[in-house]
Amino acid sequence: MASVRERGGRWQVRWRGPDGTSGSATCDTRKAAAGIGKRGELGLPVDEPTVLWQPVTRQGEITVRGYAKTWLATKQLVPVSRRNYACVLRAHVLTRFGTRAVASITALDVRTFLRELDDAGASGVVQRQVRAVGSSMWADGLDDAVVTVNPWRGARISATPPREMRILTPGEYRRLLEEIPGEYKLFVRTLAETGARFGEAIALEPGDLRGNVLSISKTMDERGYVKNSTKNRSNRRVAISPELAGELRELQGEPMFASATGTPIRNSDFARKTWRPAARRAGLAGTRIHDLRHSHASWLLNGGADLAVVRDRLGHSNITVTSRYLHTLPGAGDQALAALDSMLHSSLSGRTRHEGPGRGCRRGRIQLRITGPCVVDRFSAASLSSTCSNGEESRGSM
Repeated sequence: MASVRERGGRWQVRWRGPDGTSGSATCDTRKAAAGIGKRGELGLPVDEPTVLWQPVTRQGEITVRGYAKTWLATKQLVPVSRRNYACVLRAHVLTRFGTRAVASITALDVRTFLRELDDAGASGVVQRQVRAVGSSMWADGLDDAVVTVNPWRGARISATPPREMRILTPGEYRRLLEEIPGEYKLFVRTLAETGARFGEAIALEPGDLRGNVLSISKTMDERGYVKNSTKNRSNRRVAISPELAGELRELQGEPMFASATGTPIRNSDFARKTWRPAARRAGLAGTRIHDLRHSHASWLLNGGADLAVVRDRLGHSNITVTSRYLHTLPGAGDQALAALDSMLHSSLSGRTRHEGPGRGCRRGRIQLRITGPCVVDRFSAASLSSTCSNGEESRGSM
């Protein structure tokens, strides 16, 4: 990797070429120095300043594999993202384009490649990852003057239906919790009662708990690397029950949760050794750990919690994402109809006054005024409507 540093108001760059020879240059700007360093590492001419910003005839000599190595080494990424980028490059981009000149890849090549991935059964997530990495690499190639166009820009992938969410009922959750080994019960309860993502939960430390409020501001990956932000950079404060807070307060380790050997809990290990066997024993095979987060949101919304509050609690960037959890519990529709029926019958059996079409009928509407006591909970600020036998609408406002 080229080394760039400031000396006497100018920028000096040193590099080692593919043949092992070293080189250096001094430029007026850091960007120019970094560009020369990249070209030197690729074995391209660096003696003319214009070579950095103009296409050159020798750019076709750079292979996708050769540029990808230098690009990934100089790209500013957190460790987990660097590993993910390397995996996508190795498994897909380099397998298809590795030996070709980087400047020879066309938009048709990219569209054909993405279509073949789709035909081979690659998931929408994989296709989006491939497109994102390819587009990022070729975009930087424009800045490095190794390509003249980004063939990944505007490339489309086929829409895939979202995976159906698995929402646990409270009874199913209790049954599952009974099968979880004792040393992990509190961890699973924390996931279910906070809606935290797996990486956010294993990154929690004693200092994140203040009273009955958990501060969720970090995430940890499979290898124990802690990133000081969450998925959507939505650092948030989540209120929890006094009982859960009291049990968490007794955990003194940093992080709070660890495996039986004292190391950070790895998602893959936990799922394979603990979660899936417990789910099978509980008769809930196929349930994922992340389904606890889905269930948490559904329980809150079906219990009458405000949509915006649930959005903030889960750290969603868009309230539309949160709205997916409305009426997701089994039987939620039947419960809503039963609640409506109960509300109507209890109101009509109370002190109500129905004025016929000859009295109190305005603009073809029959006014139904409910004067008895009414508990507004699940149907806050809602209007109840029904159709009269003569086609007119009877309405009562709550």
